[in-house]
Amino acid sequence: SEVKSADLYSAALVGAVNSNDGAVISDITVSETSVVSSAGFVGAVSGRADGKAEFVNLKVDKVTVSGAQNVGGAFGCAEGEVKIENAQVAASKVSGISNVAGIAGYSGIGTSVSKVNLTDSSVSTVGNDSSYIAGGITASTGATISDVTVVNSTVFGGIAAGIAGRTVG
Repeated sequence: SEVKSADLYSAALVGAVNSNDGAVISDITVSETSVVSSAGFVGAVSGRADGKAEFVNLKVDKVTVSGAQNVGGAFGCAEGEVKIENAQVAASKVSGISNVAGIAGYSGIGTSVSKVNLTDSSVSTVGNDSSYIAGGITASTGATISDVTVVNSTVFGGIAAGIAGRTVG
């Protein structure tokens, strides 16, 4: 399947999740899908997740995700008390201008990212100076990150790293 958008919050599953009461989204697979946007906040699972939401047991496989800023294999942006646990992105291609990552393009303070894997995938920005940020797990983060792996994947950007491109907050 293919999702095309010229506006914010694009995803194969949910464009934006804003939950103040603890929404739980679990046991989801997104496979062989393309999510393409000329705007920001783009991910296979959700373009933007904030508030009190949990995403558990997610599998993203053979997906192409592209957008402007805050682009991730699973989430474009995760902030607030968002919990991402037991997630895998595999055999996927994620590209954008900046804040581009295998799992979450941006993960804010209060967010937790644990037990996640990026395998056999590529993450890339369009440029190679310091305004183009990329990460294997997250590009820009203030989140708590634990028990993550990046295997057989490439990350390209002006500021780039296997786990987190840069910390914020």
